[in-house]
Amino acid sequence: MGYEETVQAVRKILTYDTELKRTFGKYDSVAEGLKLMIDQLNELRDGKEVIPQPEQIEKIIKLTDGWLFHVIHNPHSKLFRDLTFHFVKLAGNWNNTLLKNSDVNLKLSLIDRLMLDMATISDAILVMRQLINSAKNLVRYQPPMFDVARHYADSINEQLDVKKESSGST
Repeated sequence: MGYEETVQAVRKILTYDTELKRTFGKYDSVAEGLKLMIDQLNELRDGKEVIPQPEQIEKIIKLTDGWLFHVIHNPHSKLFRDLTFHFVKLAGNWNNTLLKNSDVNLKLSLIDRLMLDMATISDAILVMRQLINSAKNLVRYQPPMFDVARHYADSINEQLDVKKESSGST
């Protein structure tokens, strides 16, 4: 997914105000940080010189720190997972072209790895639940042939018991 697709996806996700406010609480700072990065990258793409101001840099660093905190401490909705995927790409692009801060790169990498690991764990849990349900159904399953075989085994045991009794009495 390229830059334009990422920007379009972020803008679309940002239209879900209610869920984003529920997810982030201070949603305005998230939207402002994303808009700032998009605007500065667009200016750079258009050939303009862009020098982030110290307060803008601090805003993006705080946004990245807050995002990492949220990834670690809060449950993740599908919308949050999607936005996080795009945030990592967008913030990484912004950082690599404008700020070049290794700490921000490290935090973005950590966010990305944590989200991928959590998705893998969630997938594993889903597969395990399906396997458990299949195993339960298999344990409960008793085809009619089992009843025939059980009856046959019981009749053989009865015949053996009769033979033992008759041989034991002579």
